[in-house]
This record gives sequence, C-alpha cells and structure tokens, in this order.
Amino acid sequence: MLSPYTVLDLTDDRGEFTTMALGDMGADVIKVEPPQGSSSRGMAPFMNDAPEPERSLHYFAFKRNKRSVTLDLNVEAGRRALVSLAKKADFIIESAAPGHMDQLGIGFDILKQANPRIVYVAITPYGQDGPARSSGRQRHYPCRHGRADERAGRSKKSSTAHHRPPGVAPRFR
Repeated sequence: MLSPYTVLDLTDDRGEFTTMALGDMGADVIKVEPPQGSSSRGMAPFMNDAPEPERSLHYFAFKRNKRSVTLDLNVEAGRRALVSLAKKADFIIESAAPGHMDQLGIGFDILKQANPRIVYVAITPYGQDGPARSSGRQRHYPCRHGRADERAGRSKKSSTAHHRPPGVAPRFR
C-alpha cells in the first residue's frame, strides 16, 4: 500500500510504533541511529534478562520492516548525509526535543529546501511551541497530577475518574 514511499525515522521510543506501522504497510523505512545506537536499545525487557543493547525485545519488536543507518548528527558529515537522504525521502519523522533539529542545522526549513515535497512530522510530548513545550523528556506522560482535569475546567475534587467503582464505565455526555 505504501511501497512507493520512503520514510526517514529519527525517532526514539516515542515514535517507533508509528514508523513500524508505516513499514508494515509497505513503506521503505530507514531508521537513522546515532553512533551509540537508539535509546530504545536499552529498554527492557531483554532477551534472557541480559540488559545489553543488542538484546532489547522492545527494540526488536519496533524495528521490524526497517533498514538502518548510523549517522552522527552532531558533526557536519552526518548532517550532510541526512540532507542527502532527505532529498530522496517522502517523510521525515523525528522525536527530538523542540528546537533541537533547528539547533543542529537540519530542521524543517533546511530539509524543505533540500526536498520541497517532504512531509516533516515532529513527535513531542507537549508540542513544538507553547507554555509546556520545554516540560522535558518524560518516560511516561501521565495526567501531570490532574492538570488535564484542571485545564478542562474541573477541579481535582470534582473529578470522578479516581472515584469510580470497579467495573463501572464512565458516562459520556
């Protein structure tokens, strides 16, 4: 279905499912890893409970249907290689901190110059701009201690999400 498309995968654990699904649907996905390897290589569980980068079951599960290349984006040669790959790609999906790719000199504007038809997807916990953009890299994205309820106009005390009896579904209006 997606076999005519090439995807550059610059994600960590926040975007690996997305690019895996695109690969499952036939896209040519190229995983771009730093010299030390993807951070997900260190995620449990590990084969035979041996915590080594080449034994992460999480990494193996989400790397399927992907080719890979190692690029050091902190050096000019690595950035040039990425721009060269981007010239032939259809999509770039990245999950760096907001502004990080721009700081490296390989953000959307630069890659768009190299390939005007590129679709650039940035996956972040709280968006690229706005008040929560620099909330930091969090492994899990809980409700930030009731902040979603507060932002929706409900106080922590009025929220029934924590007080619902087991087996009772929420009511929708």
